[in-house]
Amino acid sequence: MRLRCLLLAWGLMSATAVLAQWHSLVDESELTFIVSFEGLEIAGRFAGFQVYTNFDPNDPSTAQLEVQVDLRSADMNDAEVNQEIAGPVWFDVPGQPQASFRSQHIFTLADGFVAHGTLELKGVRRPVQVPFSWVGDDSRSVMTGELAIDRRHFEIGIGEWADDEVIGYPVTVKFRVTLVP
Repeated sequence: MRLRCLLLAWGLMSATAVLAQWHSLVDESELTFIVSFEGLEIAGRFAGFQVYTNFDPNDPSTAQLEVQVDLRSADMNDAEVNQEIAGPVWFDVPGQPQASFRSQHIFTLADGFVAHGTLELKGVRRPVQVPFSWVGDDSRSVMTGELAIDRRHFEIGIGEWADDEVIGYPVTVKFRVTLVP
């Protein structure tokens, strides 16, 4: 039994080690979101997130990417709003405190790259494509990108907030992530 546990632990560490060729520096990275509130753009951010990848810009076909987001770190610069978005109508932080994106397929585009993967948010898993650019060298790189998601696809803003009269359906997600080996 002990040998089986050791082999399992080694296998998990090996998978993480392959994926963790690069990891994010949170203090030098940002993950933001923009929503439309009565026609005005309102920005928020996630302070707690980690990015792991074995990305090689010269051979993206073998790359994997994993992003873990602590939804408890969502901040829209207003304590009352932050409390509201943590609830079951929005992010449901007590029930689903983490969101994740996982990709095992990264392709080259004319102006960068795109990661095809699965976004899991509020217990809902959906395929998404994340376009990004990668600039740097073997010791430090920066990944930047932007994508739009439809909040309805993840049951964000349900009940009285289900229509787009006050809060628009599209949410723009932007990121700038500094990564080191």
